[in-house]
Amino acid sequence: MTHSFTSIVLVVLSVFLCTVHGFKGVYKRDLSVASTRSARFSPLSMMFGRKSSSSAVASEIVIGGTEDRMDIRRTADFLTSAMYDEMPRNQRKELFELEAKDLSNRYSETLGGRLPSALILAKEDGEILGSVGLDCQVRHKKLDRLRDLRKTESLVDFLDRDCKEEICVVLANLAVRRDRRGQGLARNLLSFAEEQAKVWGYEYLYLLVDSTNEPAQRLYKSTGYKEYFKDDSATCVVSGKSQLQTVDCVNICYRKRIAAGNPMAGGNAPGALGLFRGLFG
Repeated sequence: MTHSFTSIVLVVLSVFLCTVHGFKGVYKRDLSVASTRSARFSPLSMMFGRKSSSSAVASEIVIGGTEDRMDIRRTADFLTSAMYDEMPRNQRKELFELEAKDLSNRYSETLGGRLPSALILAKEDGEILGSVGLDCQVRHKKLDRLRDLRKTESLVDFLDRDCKEEICVVLANLAVRRDRRGQGLARNLLSFAEEQAKVWGYEYLYLLVDSTNEPAQRLYKSTGYKEYFKDDSATCVVSGKSQLQTVDCVNICYRKRIAAGNPMAGGNAPGALGLFRGLFG
């Protein structure tokens, strides 16, 4: 960008949920992949500069919190454009509403404030360049399945070492605008999300990706994520001749260890800090 001042703002919407709703397994065909450098920064605050080839003025990346609910709809519009192929206008509108509802349920609504969630946005001059989200879900330890936390469930039950399920944090909605890919932004968003999950006290970070999305899988593998299990019972939304359709698909769960385990729990208590905050915070 010539003779201009570029400001990129990564905005974190940190909110708390007591349950997670919304559709799952949506077929996000064009998940962005950025393959260059990553930056190290704190999940609480960050400022660093980037100089253009024709200007000595450095742009600043700032991380801050916001409760602007309009960002949810802006992100839904961004994801609909950035992550899906062309489709009829009526289907795109319907897909936008599905995205907006899902994002709102996961990252916006406060339903008791028991567990944390965050929507992380990369912005330039107010325009969204990229996004990634974090929310807490329930993982069955033996069956290797993720599910939403039910509103009636008690968090105390998950503190029992003999419990067959555990609370985990799941990463989703990673995307970068098409014209800004290949600049390391996806890796920066991943790094920030990982640091945020560490602050919450989680040992592992999980994510689900469509088995046909090879570029995204290469990104995750290159940043330390390892294939954990396959979910062949998933469904996804695709464009049909006249309307959106729900079809079967296979999701692959990847997992990355982001922090040392809790020695008081034998190293197997991811999210214990988050649970205690939810119970007593």
